[in-house]
Amino acid sequence: CLGRHEKQPWTLATLAADQQARTYHEMTRLWADLRRLFEQDPWGPQGFAGPKGKMAFMAAYNMDQFRSFVFDSTFLKRYRVKHDLVKKMRASDTALLKFGFEWIRLFVWNLPSRQLRLR
Repeated sequence: CLGRHEKQPWTLATLAADQQARTYHEMTRLWADLRRLFEQDPWGPQGFAGPKGKMAFMAAYNMDQFRSFVFDSTFLKRYRVKHDLVKKMRASDTALLKFGFEWIRLFVWNLPSRQLRLR
C-alpha cells in the first residue's frame, strides 16, 4: 500500500473486492458457527483423540488428507453429494473446506445437511 501516493483510488467496496474480504468473512462466520458447537464438548469419554476429534481435525485443518478421504475412498459411493458440488470441491479448496464444515456437523453431532446424505 502506498497510502496517499497510491495512483488508484480505493473505495471500501473496491478494497473489499480486491482483498476477497467477503470470502474471508463468510469462512470466519461458518467457523464461528461450528466453534459454538464445539463448546458443547462433543467428544465423549474418548476426548479429542477419539474418532470424532480426529475426523473434525482432518476436515478443518488437513485439506490434503480430507480431499483424499472424499475423493480417493468410498465416501462418494456411501454419501450422496450433488455433482456440481463435487466439481466445485475438486477445483476449490474453499468449496472443500465449506463441505468439510458440513461434514463435521453431520459426523460429530449428526446434524442434518443439505449438502450430503447417506445413499
